[in-house]
Amino acid sequence: MTPHRPLEPQRSSGWSKSKTCRSVDLATVLLGGEPGTAHVRDGGELPAEIARRIVGKATAAGVAWVRRLYVAPGTGAVVGLDSHARRFPQGLADLIAARDQYCRTPYCDAPIAHIDHVERHVSGGPTDVDNGEGLCAACNYAKEGLGWRAREVADPSGRHTVETRTPSGHLHRSTAPEHAA
Repeated sequence: MTPHRPLEPQRSSGWSKSKTCRSVDLATVLLGGEPGTAHVRDGGELPAEIARRIVGKATAAGVAWVRRLYVAPGTGAVVGLDSHARRFPQGLADLIAARDQYCRTPYCDAPIAHIDHVERHVSGGPTDVDNGEGLCAACNYAKEGLGWRAREVADPSGRHTVETRTPSGHLHRSTAPEHAA
């Protein structure tokens, strides 16, 4: 397969396997009409016009999405990327569990059974450390009921804090416990 056709429709089996673009200037290559190239993971470059066509078709078909890479100015070192994952990767889940230590629902303190989104993923909540919290199974299922709302809020301590509004209108705050330095 040539680098020009990583996401072109195939007659017999739908979409072919995807290629990951490593480096694209989003503003000029994908969004603008400017020339440029995308670098494909398996090697080679993709002209901007073809990259725009492939990305447009693939996202419209729901088989791909655009993920931003954040690079350090001057060095070009990758320092972060957008996450479109629904589930928390194991390393991130372990980090959240270590931070939270026990169920974050106020007054619960049960062992963590689930790592879940503070702002629901379906509502646009990202899968990241700030939008994750450790919950016991019962509290995680309860928060999916009608009338429950949660959001991450700033706390003077600098520790991760979640504000939860219950169906009765009560507001509760849960701040991650302190850790020994």
